[in-house]
Amino acid sequence: MSSRTRGKAGLLYELVHQKVSLSVDLVNKVLQGSVEMTIQPHTKDFIPHIIALQRRDKDDSPPCLKFNCHKARISRATVNGHEAEWKLSNFLDQVVPTAHQRVSEEDFRIWNRANLNAANVGQLRVMMKPEYMSSEEMEPIIVSIHYSVVKPVGGAYFVTPTQQYPQRRAHMYTHNAVHSVSSWLPTIDAFSQRPTWEFQYTAEEGLVVVSTGELVDKVADGNGKETWFFSESVPTAASNVLLAVGPFEILPDETGFSENVSVTHFCLPGHSGAMAHTVKFLSAAFSFYSQFLKVEFPYKSYKQVFVEEPYSKICVGASMSVLSTHL
Repeated sequence: MSSRTRGKAGLLYELVHQKVSLSVDLVNKVLQGSVEMTIQPHTKDFIPHIIALQRRDKDDSPPCLKFNCHKARISRATVNGHEAEWKLSNFLDQVVPTAHQRVSEEDFRIWNRANLNAANVGQLRVMMKPEYMSSEEMEPIIVSIHYSVVKPVGGAYFVTPTQQYPQRRAHMYTHNAVHSVSSWLPTIDAFSQRPTWEFQYTAEEGLVVVSTGELVDKVADGNGKETWFFSESVPTAASNVLLAVGPFEILPDETGFSENVSVTHFCLPGHSGAMAHTVKFLSAAFSFYSQFLKVEFPYKSYKQVFVEEPYSKICVGASMSVLSTHL
């Protein structure tokens, strides 16, 4: 566990719940909205403990909570409803050269070390003040981050028509390579932090949203938008959260993994025949291995989405997978 959440006496605080509210714009390649993180302190005199922990790590900055976040445009942060100061350190911008900038080998090493350290302890710092805290000892702390991600180059991938493929249907998906989730979702990206989740994704009416978690509801606003609500009650690390949005065709699996686990397959228009042939063995294979290993599937459903131009041929997350149409 990183030093941001552990002191000498043990666990200082943990992320117990996270609510994600995002609108998805496939045309402009934009994700915009907010996250609300519920932090549970595990010690009294929380802020003095943060100060002591930062001093131990030779960090002289004001007391703060640290989150993983890069490549996002932060517009606002609040702590328990109070406007809070924040600082985002994106060292990765200094590492990757551009057409107008060249980076020396020594500069690359310096900034890369800074980036790796920031990825461990958190690139986003939200400043804490005593007046933000509840009068009750060890009450949960609600941290809200309002942000947008515009034309991301990692973590979230938008696939749109091109001159070479003008008939391609626009869609997007996320990937969970190391540190990828924090490029589109401010969070604490550590396997030791396993919150429960709520997701609200708004997209154009007619699109299908597939997410980690169970679909709870879908509401149309009457102006051409729909909001999809998902909930995940199984504690899940942020790196296992996945999302896909597009004009997907839907193929329910009549068998499922068991009576309690439903299975659904999704693909882009024109691929339903190939998908049906590809996935027809899945439930039988899973049932065999589940009985052989005596391990039950931990989620109530499983979804797999076939996309174009995937980051990798197979990406497995909590209750869903993103796969290549060329499998």
